[in-house]
Amino acid sequence: MCRQQALCGSDCEVEYLFERFVSLLEQYAANGSVPMRMGRRHEPGHVWAGPPARPEEIAEVERQLGHPLPDDYRAFLERWNGAAIFTWGQSHTPCVFGTHELLDSPSLLDDPRVLTIGMLADEAFLVLDRRVRTAHGWPVYWADELDSADELLERPAIANSFAEFLDRFVEAEGSWYWVRPEPLEWYQDPKTPGLWRHGLGLFFLPYKYYHRDGVRHYIRLGLPSSSHAMTAPAALIAMGLRDHLLRLGGTFGVPRDFGWPPNHPEWVFGFGSNETALPKFKPADIPPAVFAGGGWQAVAPGLWIHGASGVCFWSRRANTHTGGPPIGTYILTWPVHAAKVAEPLRERLSRIKTSEFEPGRLPPGYDGVEFSFWARNGVPPEILPI
Repeated sequence: MCRQQALCGSDCEVEYLFERFVSLLEQYAANGSVPMRMGRRHEPGHVWAGPPARPEEIAEVERQLGHPLPDDYRAFLERWNGAAIFTWGQSHTPCVFGTHELLDSPSLLDDPRVLTIGMLADEAFLVLDRRVRTAHGWPVYWADELDSADELLERPAIANSFAEFLDRFVEAEGSWYWVRPEPLEWYQDPKTPGLWRHGLGLFFLPYKYYHRDGVRHYIRLGLPSSSHAMTAPAALIAMGLRDHLLRLGGTFGVPRDFGWPPNHPEWVFGFGSNETALPKFKPADIPPAVFAGGGWQAVAPGLWIHGASGVCFWSRRANTHTGGPPIGTYILTWPVHAAKVAEPLRERLSRIKTSEFEPGRLPPGYDGVEFSFWARNGVPPEILPI
């Protein structure tokens, strides 16, 4: 019986041992990148795998180790002599070692009971337990540079075999990759009739609101919040819809008019008290607003865009709906090529005793930062980008 048959059945091939990794390689070859999760954001990630290791290379590794490699890791080397998975920028980790790295592996775990076969970060290593050499797969551990083999082997293994670890790692790290991301365009929500969503974090929904004096019809235009962040493209789409609804006779309102939290990122437009008064159109048919000018310009209360670069600044200062202390949220986003334009404003925000966070999902090619202000005896300062 061959090694692969012993691991997964009579009809098994090497690909079936690493099915998710094969799919990842195929998708990367087709698209040139894969979404990589950096906090809650998507970044273009890369995946790479080497050509098959020559039989004599594997034999030399096993000769120096004094025993065969586990079947699943050997099968990997026979197909790909090393790999880098979900890497970003100039980083080459996480990675699986090939035969060359195995013969020159880090010495921090130079112990006959363990074998270092990869790296998860610059100072984190993927380690196999060499003590059970009769098994087809050896237990997998995670170790940092300060761990000893004694400390490592006292902890529970993170996987029962290398094949199991790789499958779990690709599935977990690729959670954004396996699930199709939202399209960067308007699309109808299949679960809610009349609700339109946009991949930049906007939503559009006609609805009825029951006042004391009767029913009135409204359109809600939701702005990016929570997992999304306001960017210049999203702001221009929202402005285009706002201006169109106002031209159609809509009465502009804000959430506080309806007893909602005053910092709710949403615009509301009223259209009378009968069905015929509500305009019928698709948000996808309304073009974004056109920005005029090359410097900073206020395009809505608290919302600024730098026309020449596409840097966007959104200042949301409000009290909570519970009557608590004043809070402030300042969101700064920019195209990666315009980081220098955003830097002076980012430095000013950093000096007002705010907490910094990643702002959530951003469109490809964008970066950003969110600043949160909270104080018992003060109000969030008014920050202008000019």
